[in-house]
Amino acid sequence: MRLSYNIFFIVLGLLLLSACSISRRVPEGQYLLTKNRIKIDTRDVSRSDLDRLIRQQPNRRLLGFYRFHLRAYNLGDYGKENRIKKTLKNTIGEPPVILDTVMAITSLNQQLLYLNNKGFFNATGHKDISFRRRNKAVVTYNLKAGQPYIVNDIKYTIEDPNIVPHIFYDTINSLIQRGERYDVNVMQKERERMTKFLKNRGYYRFSREFIRFEVDSALGHHAVNINVLVMSPVAKTTDSIEPLRKVPHRRYIINDIYVYPKFRAHRQDAQKLDTMLVQIPDRRQEGAFNNYFFVGSEAPHINSPVITQSIFFRQGRFFNLEDVEQTYRSLSGLRNFRFINIHFFENKDTLQDDLIMRALDSRIELTPLPLLYYDIATDVTNSGGNLGLAGNFSFQNRNLFRNAELFSLRLNGALEAQRILSDDGSEDVYEQLPFNTVEAGVSIGLDIPQFLIPVSQERFPKYFRPKTTIRSGLNYQRRPDYTRYIFNTSFGYEWSESSSKKHMLNPLEISSVKITPDSSFIEIVNAIRDRRLQLSYQDHLSVSLKYSFIYNTQEVGKIRDFTYFRGNIETSGNVLRGINSLLGSNQDEFGSYKIFNIRYAQYIKLDVDYRYYYVLNKHNTFVFRTAGGIGIPYGNLRVMPFDKSFFVGGANGIRAWKLFQLGPGSYSDDSGMRLYRTGDIYLESNVEYRFDIYKLLEGALFVDAGNIWYREKNEQFPGAEFKLDNFYKQIAIGGGFGLRLDFSFFIVRLDAAIPIRDPAKAPNDRWVVNNMKMSRVNFNLGIGYPF
Repeated sequence: MRLSYNIFFIVLGLLLLSACSISRRVPEGQYLLTKNRIKIDTRDVSRSDLDRLIRQQPNRRLLGFYRFHLRAYNLGDYGKENRIKKTLKNTIGEPPVILDTVMAITSLNQQLLYLNNKGFFNATGHKDISFRRRNKAVVTYNLKAGQPYIVNDIKYTIEDPNIVPHIFYDTINSLIQRGERYDVNVMQKERERMTKFLKNRGYYRFSREFIRFEVDSALGHHAVNINVLVMSPVAKTTDSIEPLRKVPHRRYIINDIYVYPKFRAHRQDAQKLDTMLVQIPDRRQEGAFNNYFFVGSEAPHINSPVITQSIFFRQGRFFNLEDVEQTYRSLSGLRNFRFINIHFFENKDTLQDDLIMRALDSRIELTPLPLLYYDIATDVTNSGGNLGLAGNFSFQNRNLFRNAELFSLRLNGALEAQRILSDDGSEDVYEQLPFNTVEAGVSIGLDIPQFLIPVSQERFPKYFRPKTTIRSGLNYQRRPDYTRYIFNTSFGYEWSESSSKKHMLNPLEISSVKITPDSSFIEIVNAIRDRRLQLSYQDHLSVSLKYSFIYNTQEVGKIRDFTYFRGNIETSGNVLRGINSLLGSNQDEFGSYKIFNIRYAQYIKLDVDYRYYYVLNKHNTFVFRTAGGIGIPYGNLRVMPFDKSFFVGGANGIRAWKLFQLGPGSYSDDSGMRLYRTGDIYLESNVEYRFDIYKLLEGALFVDAGNIWYREKNEQFPGAEFKLDNFYKQIAIGGGFGLRLDFSFFIVRLDAAIPIRDPAKAPNDRWVVNNMKMSRVNFNLGIGYPF
């Protein structure tokens, strides 16, 4: 009840603050621009593009309606100035946008020019200004696009006959098509596409300036003919009558490739450098070799074949821009170089004017990173609402065996204050010590920039950027209820199909858990008499195979919408089960085989995670996420291992519930026990609106929904079974508000969430909005965005 009063007064205060006119600081005779409207008679153009052409935009709004920054400015500009008001006005605040009719006219002209470029040659328009009360104004841009012009015919005029075959061969991929609407943007993209195509075919010096478009719109019937003019370069002559003459476009072949593996710009020319020839067999031509010249005063710190495997252009092949770009990406992927620069120079032996074919020498400058890296870090943790301290030490060797292998060692430790279970199973207070949970671990990893298989790496396409990963770790956890040792090891491969598609295959993953429950805790677990729950707190082993696929269209540095998708499939125990069956091994009383006296799991698990990032502008973003999965145990162990089961809640899930404290299904823990809750089936959806508040400070509003379920009926957990005709009634919903500090290299996040719909309640009482209490607000502290 007290929280309801607090919310009432907070909302009332915001309303009173909102009641203060946002235009009260606008000088007499001037008007605050509050809105721009666009009215247009066609849907063939983007309204957002037209809006971006408007020179004057109203003051920013939070949540789409509240002008926080303008109100902060007005508050700072009112009355006697002090430090707080100065900060509000000059740092946080945003001055009122005063209507400028000249800028409105300029904006209208820009919109008409935009429509003209989109094929609406007869577009007209005018602006209307509506003056409102309290010195406010709304500008409406009325646009009549009319009938667009359509491309009737496309012709090519190519001055250099040598490039005619290349261009006509590629016309099938042209972005300009007959019957489509005339569009200047499409023509510009076609110019860029043609330029890149010719650069990929050896025309190193070809540029977009050699391509022009001539448009004839005098045909009538709203049609245009387009002539694509590809011009030849112009060269100076010694002839006074014809000082300039057109020459053919020269095509370039890669000649010598020089690699500087330890390039130092400030001292490179001051010392004598040795040159070493490295020959790599060409897999495309029997008996042929690709030649590379390694230049330096000392031996390369990375074995030369590792570097040459990352170089995509080849001696004797035509210059190809895509090969150069892929070389940059591949060399960067070795994670051994601070700077990478690739230069091309015309070979002096092919500079005669009458030569159409010329040679290019390449110079690859690689500035190495330090070989060893150390880091010590401390963190404040919040695991399921339990606060703690953590520290870790990290060590990296970027070139362990001189093949750009990345070796990593990590030591970590953590202390946490965790609530414990009393003898009756209810949640008790903290122990007398500040921390009652201890965790320590060590992990090692080795990343090898090639497939570790007995096959020559030259047989694989270089653009795969292959990698072999080896991981191993041991973790010790002492909790109030049990002590646990976790051993993990994995061996796998990673490769990139393209810049947006990545594959990961782990043919071997081993996870072994040894657990020693506290005697009082095991009594509580046994009292429930649920085989599934009991096995969760017993030793178990998983030997699995896992495949993952990632699709990510995000482009670094670009403000645009993007999509992220990850899918995983994992199987475990099949090989061990087959071996036991062939050997005729003995089974225990539950019909399970054992390895080293430990039951091993047998299951198949699938899960997916899809996200769509809708970027309104650089200050506002909507994120939509849907995730789900299913685990099917069978054979040797009829339950999913605890560490392979699904769970919800916590800082990165349904934030209105603590980690492991939601579900399964509509199950309600009336006994007061707070055991970890897991499930075989998982569904979750999230919507989050992110917005800038002030400098590093960001805000977020979010709604989370989902739950976990068992695949089969369980008498000890009524309502936990997944049923197609009932699961949607068991969806939990939570919402809240978050604050984030964005330090660029990491983000600190605090989210406060409260349940909106609780499936553990009776069917008619699951909407709990009217039963808000401060004690039900769940605070989540995290690092990075939740998704």
